[in-house]
Amino acid sequence: MAQWQENNGLVPETQVNLATDYSVEIPAFAVECDRPCWIRDAVVFGAYNKISYLTTDNPKVGAAVFLSPRPLGAGVEVECRIRAKDGTAPKILNVLIVPPSQLPTNIR
Repeated sequence: MAQWQENNGLVPETQVNLATDYSVEIPAFAVECDRPCWIRDAVVFGAYNKISYLTTDNPKVGAAVFLSPRPLGAGVEVECRIRAKDGTAPKILNVLIVPPSQLPTNIR
C-alpha cells in the first residue's frame, strides 16, 4: 500500500512495480483489481514519459499505454499507482501486458 498527498489529506492507493524479461514494442499494461479501480499514474523513471490512460468495459480493470518511451527495454522498471473508486487501496489480482491488437489504432 502507498499513499499520495492531496489537498484534503493522504489518499490510499496501491503501488505496483514491474519489469519485463524482454523488450516490449508497444508497452501497455493492465491491472485487474478486487473492486472498481483505475491507474492514477504510471512512470518509467529517468525517461520522458507520455502516457494514455485507458478504460475498459470492466470497471475492475485499469490500463495504461506508454506512447514514450518506446520500445520499453527488457528489465526497465515501470511504476503504477492504482486507486479504487471507493477510496480504499485496491488489491491487485493480476497484471497483464495488453496486446497491440486490443489497443485503439491511434495509440498503437
